[in-house]
Amino acid sequence: MPGTGKTVCVLEVIKKINLKFDFVHINAMQLTNPNAVYTIIYEKITETKTSPANAALYLDDFFKRKDKTRVLMQNK
Repeated sequence: MPGTGKTVCVLEVIKKINLKFDFVHINAMQLTNPNAVYTIIYEKITETKTSPANAALYLDDFFKRKDKTRVLMQNK
């Protein structure tokens, strides 16, 4: 339900917990296509662009592997 304060609440909690981690804020209402979420996450991890299909395949592999550095190095 838009406009109920969910995003504001989550962003405020993230600001207050003061942990060191990378945060990706994705507003689904601004996506032109639901599959665009894959490219946004992919770009945050790799700092490069690709298609949603390639991003989805990469992210599937990335999150299944224990050695994330190895997956990142294969992408470069």
